[in-house]
Amino acid sequence: MRRTTDCFRVPPSSPLDIYSTIDGYTNIESTSLCPPNELPLKDVKLRRGKSENCKDSLKSFHRELVLRLMKEVPQATESECQAVLIGSSYDYEEATRRLKFELLCRKGYVSRSHSKRLLHKYNWDLDAAISRAHYEYEFRKLKRQEKEQILFDDIDQLSYFNQTKGCNKYLTHSSTSSDSSLSNLPCSVNHQSVISPWYDEGRRSNLF
Repeated sequence: MRRTTDCFRVPPSSPLDIYSTIDGYTNIESTSLCPPNELPLKDVKLRRGKSENCKDSLKSFHRELVLRLMKEVPQATESECQAVLIGSSYDYEEATRRLKFELLCRKGYVSRSHSKRLLHKYNWDLDAAISRAHYEYEFRKLKRQEKEQILFDDIDQLSYFNQTKGCNKYLTHSSTSSDSSLSNLPCSVNHQSVISPWYDEGRRSNLF
């Protein structure tokens, strides 16, 4: 149980009595005002150099991860690797998968859900997934062109049929009109009996 006699520190007479170190940190001085059975406080020297070393280590670690990720996914840029590492909280495996997924989706060959299925199917091999996605894209494009060509052919055939049908109607109407016009024309030919040169008047009377 802690005794009521705690360590007391004499407050400084002025704020100017507290001196800061060159590094910008305040050093805590030792005191001998604690009871004999209490451990005395030791001088604590805070140095900025140690935190700078930690900062340099973090930078080196970050740089190493970026280079490793760029080697794993050469299709990505350095800034993309940095961004995906930060977004993945420096989880290298998660960053690698997210980066490959985004790069495959950026191609626009297949949907995002199908892109993820392709990556799972090919064990996150980005090149194989891109090749498969491109093949499926070209196959769908070819099928779509074939359907469009068939549709255009049907439209052309229908248009040709309509044009032919219209021409036939016009020709039929024209021929009918020409026949009727010819029948109504007056005939100027006078039909007269022609006597054959071998006709014999005497034989005519002896026919019956």
